[in-house]
Amino acid sequence: YGIFPEGFFAAKIGLVVILRFLVQLLGSGLWSLLMIQFIFALMLIGFVVVSYVLLREIFEKREALYISVVLMFLPISVYLDHKVLSEVPSLLFTALGCWAFLGSFRSPNRWRSAGFIVLAAIGLLLGVLCRFTSFLFFAGLVLGLFVLRNGLYSWTKVFIRASLVSVCLIIMMFAFYKLIGLSYQGLIAITMGVVERRESLGVKLYELMMSVQLFLPSLVLAIWPPWSSRTRLALVWMGVCTLPFVFGLRHFEPRYFYTALVPLSILAYLGLQRFTAILSRYRISWVFLLVTLVLGNRLFFARLVPYKIDQNQYLKIMTGLIHRYPSATYLIPWLSDYSFLRFTFPKQDIRLSWSK
Repeated sequence: YGIFPEGFFAAKIGLVVILRFLVQLLGSGLWSLLMIQFIFALMLIGFVVVSYVLLREIFEKREALYISVVLMFLPISVYLDHKVLSEVPSLLFTALGCWAFLGSFRSPNRWRSAGFIVLAAIGLLLGVLCRFTSFLFFAGLVLGLFVLRNGLYSWTKVFIRASLVSVCLIIMMFAFYKLIGLSYQGLIAITMGVVERRESLGVKLYELMMSVQLFLPSLVLAIWPPWSSRTRLALVWMGVCTLPFVFGLRHFEPRYFYTALVPLSILAYLGLQRFTAILSRYRISWVFLLVTLVLGNRLFFARLVPYKIDQNQYLKIMTGLIHRYPSATYLIPWLSDYSFLRFTFPKQDIRLSWSK
């Protein structure tokens, strides 16, 4: 109340369960936090690995590997690294669900295909429970398959199987909320609460820029005609994952585009390939271009991303204050930190400036 809107934790109950388990297992304090951050970093690496397996269902093995390498170094991926945010487990579970969905198309019999569809629904359920907007990842992939024009993913098969997965997902979601006694009206309330018709165009352009940073030129090159089937897939997939935020929200952050990470990595890779072709006489590889972009983002844009703190400096300052004033009460503005110091220093009297 006051800080978080109604339904805030209903929209990420999966994250709450994960954190509750980890805190009960590891306790609180600095070392516990570092362990939890390490686990979340492993989840992010797991998402990249699963994305590679998923992409192999659509692309050649080498291309899938290269796209996964780009995926690791996109600005949003770097931002999410080791952070305890709902986007991280949501990406992992949703990618697993989407991989199972694609796996159903290669199954030799109906029963095995049905098993993959159920697994897809379970993976998407876990992803949605961690962060409800993760369903856009699956929706974008499905619509992208419609324009891929691949005989394996015919329109009829994709529509029928996507419908089955969606129905299973909805049934399991309602059953889960009913089982734990949690009202799903809270989820609807927070969805309606963040929708705003007024547009702050300047802020939106800034957030969009921070989500791609120096990868912008490669994305522009990738979407320059002519379009390949891979480009069409990535564009539709990315559009589904980004446009609802751009046109539906008053304000958003770069990390809100987390569901667009895979299509963004596809476009970034295709753009880097075109850069390489343009600069072929200089014998510059796309890997060299990727390293240059990543270092440039780190040097010039990393500190401009909203709500990002230097954890080491923050700890150093707080440790110095505790050493000088061990019995003091510390007031912390919730906008910059509503849990970090209170969890890291559980024995100190640290209060949010909005706390009652």
